[in-house]
Amino acid sequence: MFRKLKAVSTIIAAAGLAVGIMAQPVRYEAQNAVLDNSAESNSAWHAVVASSPSASGGQYVRMNGGGMTFNNVAAAAAGPHKLWISYSQTYGDAANPNKTQNLVINGTTAGDIVFPPTGPANPTFVLMSVIVPLRAGSNTIAITRSWGWVDIDYIAVEPFVDDVEFNISNMLVNPNASENALKMYRFIRDNFGNKTISGVMTNEIVNRNFTTQPEIAHVRNASGGKEPAMIGLDFMHSTGLRSNESWFQQYSNGTLALAEDVYNRGGISIYMWHWKDPNKASESGAFYTENTNFRLHSAFNNPSNPQIGDFNVESESYKNIIADIDHVSGLLKTLADKEIPVLWRPLHEAAGHGGAAGGGAWFWWGSSGATANKALWLLMYDRMTNHHGLNNLIWVWTCQGGSDALDWYPGHDFVDIIGKDIYADAHDYGSQMPAFASIKSVYEGRKIIALAENGPIPDPDFMISDGAPWSWFMPWYAEFTTQQNSNAHWNKVMNHDFVITMSDMPGWANVSVYKGAKAVSNAAVRMPVASVRGKTLNVKSPDNSDLRIRMVNMSGRTAANFRAAGSASFSLKNVPAGRYIVEIKASGKRVSSSAVIVK
Repeated sequence: MFRKLKAVSTIIAAAGLAVGIMAQPVRYEAQNAVLDNSAESNSAWHAVVASSPSASGGQYVRMNGGGMTFNNVAAAAAGPHKLWISYSQTYGDAANPNKTQNLVINGTTAGDIVFPPTGPANPTFVLMSVIVPLRAGSNTIAITRSWGWVDIDYIAVEPFVDDVEFNISNMLVNPNASENALKMYRFIRDNFGNKTISGVMTNEIVNRNFTTQPEIAHVRNASGGKEPAMIGLDFMHSTGLRSNESWFQQYSNGTLALAEDVYNRGGISIYMWHWKDPNKASESGAFYTENTNFRLHSAFNNPSNPQIGDFNVESESYKNIIADIDHVSGLLKTLADKEIPVLWRPLHEAAGHGGAAGGGAWFWWGSSGATANKALWLLMYDRMTNHHGLNNLIWVWTCQGGSDALDWYPGHDFVDIIGKDIYADAHDYGSQMPAFASIKSVYEGRKIIALAENGPIPDPDFMISDGAPWSWFMPWYAEFTTQQNSNAHWNKVMNHDFVITMSDMPGWANVSVYKGAKAVSNAAVRMPVASVRGKTLNVKSPDNSDLRIRMVNMSGRTAANFRAAGSASFSLKNVPAGRYIVEIKASGKRVSSSAVIVK
């Protein structure tokens, strides 16, 4: 987070964008909705009815800075429904192509809706759908201004049939993951869908002790002694212009001591990184795009068209990026050396655009677009996993949404868990089910889904009834923990059977890895190793095992497949130049993964 824009959801992806003809449920025309302009004093920004021959019934509503409520929306039975919205959006620009509005179901915020652009200035209406929870009988559905400016033609609803099954691997994407990382992942995976893990983000590092953190103390006092099982930490002060000063170093070391304390108590730590300007040319808020001149595309051979794996390794920007990754890797290694696993959530909200943070990307790591950001994730994964051997990390990627959501995604082979940051209005405890359903659909049910940041905590009863069982929740620190969630709500949440608190944690000695998911130690086990020389891939194997070899580019796509019985060499003349991961399987199981460069 760290934007402090306003307490609303950031963005959720639509569960699908459809253009064409759907079945014929009842339409609720926008021109018949109740328009609300109470939040906007400027009449030029009011929601108004307009005419167009392409609109259903010849009319639609220009929302501008207003909102609308559809009353008496009928549902035959309670449960998830597909909400269709016919809309036109011609207001975006290159810096912020999407427009976002709030979705409110029966008086409770259900999340945001991202409206991608639809084309020319004249209204061109297309259909979008999101999944929403409705009650049997009459419902109210409101679309209210978040960042404003979209045209609504009509809505319609129909029962939703979920045809996506969860199919989540019991292995981490790092084939050499440590035993304790596999234990932590198993605990999270086993509880996903059955329980939600309680967490809070923290800022101050008080006595390097879990129990003395202000947010922990607040939750404990509000809930009759219960404490969250997860704590959020940040490497924000670990790199940047003043990171070599004593206070900043003490802060970073304090987070490591806190992570160790939490793990020894049986809890979980998740690290993020508000990564300040790698060139160290600015300090205050230097992770914001608007507060630094650093641009990621300057680290590529072709800054005007960054491509995955095409970094200019001689550039100052690239060298400084590597130096920062190496420094943070050194901090994480102090935990790895103590066999302490952590959730690792870097490059958060990369696709976030607009609002008070300058109209463009919020953070510099997203300012050069999806391809450049994805390349940075893959570079970081490669550097930390294969160069530094950090096998204690569980990789958490933060999605944003919109029609280009998958363009930003590093790929299933480089992400363990998908998180979403959602900030509803204070004391709005809706389940955020539309966001959950969307992530499940877009990413094929392949990953655990977590509420990586939030303001108000979804009511556990709503999570259960709406089918949105977030793996964990993580209210931001200070007022997001202490004011946007009432003491009564904290008491209900922390004493709910669906919620895992610190006292519910089983102790890591009592958690085992999945059968067949035993960690591989590079020091103790001989395994096949891949390397590239020129245009030849060389695989050296300690025995004559049947090997299946796959080369994966940094988009996660297969570039070549080979098969060998023991050591072998293969021509790469048909493989384009670039950076790749070589995955080797023996007896059907992935046993090694190596980063290589083809020139």
